[in-house]
Amino acid sequence: MPDENYPNEGMIAEAKRGLEWRREYGRGGTGIGVARARDISRRANLSDDTIRRMHSYFSRHEVDKKGQGFSPGEDGYPSAGRIAWALWGGDPGQTWAAAWVRRNESENSTNATTMNLIQIENRTGKVKLNDAVTPWSSDDLIGEIEKLYGAKAVAENLRIGEFTAKADDALETLEIEINSPGGSVLDGYRVYHSLMGMRERGVKVIATGNGIVASMASVIFMAADERRITQGSRIMIHEAQQTVGGDSEDHARAAKILDEMSDEIASIYAGVTGADKDDMRELMKKETWMGAAEAIERKFADSIVGKSAVDIGGKGAKSETNNRMSILDRLLPNGELTAKLEAANGELVNAANEIQTLTNKLKEADAILAEAADELREFKAKAETAEVQAKADKEAREAAEALAKPEVIEAKALELVASAEAPEAIANAISAKAAEMIASAGHAPVDATEISGSDSKTPNLDIFNSLSGAERSAFYATNQKVIRKEMTL
Repeated sequence: MPDENYPNEGMIAEAKRGLEWRREYGRGGTGIGVARARDISRRANLSDDTIRRMHSYFSRHEVDKKGQGFSPGEDGYPSAGRIAWALWGGDPGQTWAAAWVRRNESENSTNATTMNLIQIENRTGKVKLNDAVTPWSSDDLIGEIEKLYGAKAVAENLRIGEFTAKADDALETLEIEINSPGGSVLDGYRVYHSLMGMRERGVKVIATGNGIVASMASVIFMAADERRITQGSRIMIHEAQQTVGGDSEDHARAAKILDEMSDEIASIYAGVTGADKDDMRELMKKETWMGAAEAIERKFADSIVGKSAVDIGGKGAKSETNNRMSILDRLLPNGELTAKLEAANGELVNAANEIQTLTNKLKEADAILAEAADELREFKAKAETAEVQAKADKEAREAAEALAKPEVIEAKALELVASAEAPEAIANAISAKAAEMIASAGHAPVDATEISGSDSKTPNLDIFNSLSGAERSAFYATNQKVIRKEMTL
């Protein structure tokens, strides 16, 4: 793997930002996007296929830049699309992946004669869908078709038997083998329309169901001119599905979209099989599984490819396996082995589908658990803060309640009384302060010892009567005994 497959600093910064945003806001990107961000952020040496997928992602999601909340300052920033964009390396990753693809395509074109010579027999191109229907598996499949039937095929000296292709449609037949549990509706439609495009160009499309042809894979199967199914394979149809979060409006909106998708898919089934669309919807609602015979009966398939092991053994095939099957067939009641084998295969197919469903649910559960962990940490922090505050409030309340008790108040009062100065000392202090106030007003108090020697019998009373307000109160506080005595004279 060349050195240029290492992410640059701009990509690393974007990937780290995307991971931080996803943890903070709980939105944006998929599990694959998160895995890609982790590879980029640790500067892993990315594979060629990974870089091609990055380039494909940026090409498909360029439109996300026009969405609300993609740019700073917009409401909802960062949007789910902006976060997902960052997980894949952001603008630096887009530029880097595009440059890598251009560079390698140029090298491939230069070495087309020696490196990209594709040998096709009998004017037929063959491709496989042996995976869930995802953006990446769809990209790979459509890319393979374009290599065989597009203008690039001619440019790279595509050969048909011993003859070099002279036109884009030099290949007359496209065979696609399908073994898929289904997946993305929108990406499945991309493959479906690619195959329909081949048919419009005059290419005969032959699809072979080999294993499981379920959900959106069954829609892709419908795009073929001729549909074959191997013995023991299963076709499954059901309503469009989606995991939805949010409020009631979000669920109502999702339900409407899913109903529209299911109706469109039912129309495709009905158009191919000749059945009524409403009947197709009923089969979809029940999640209908069809073995080879039933698929042909309902016209989902045209023919069965090959014979069962029992059929081959009954005709005296010489292989060791077929001989063993023939022996078993003779030991069991007529037809019982076939039934048992079909039942076992059906169980295996169902188990595979259940495993895929559980895998998807586990991925969703992982995301939910990660969110729950973040919420739990936040809740614990808030709880700890609340606990500290509650403890402080309790201590303050208990202290206030303790101080409010009568016995405590009485004890405090006694304490204050015991610590206070003697009443006489307090009175002297008051008199001294009053005297100070009178002196500042120009009226020095008359000592009681001076009363007897004064011409006036009531010198202090005369002073008291001449004062007013606070001075009068202060003078009286200092000389009250003398004033009272003078009042009686």
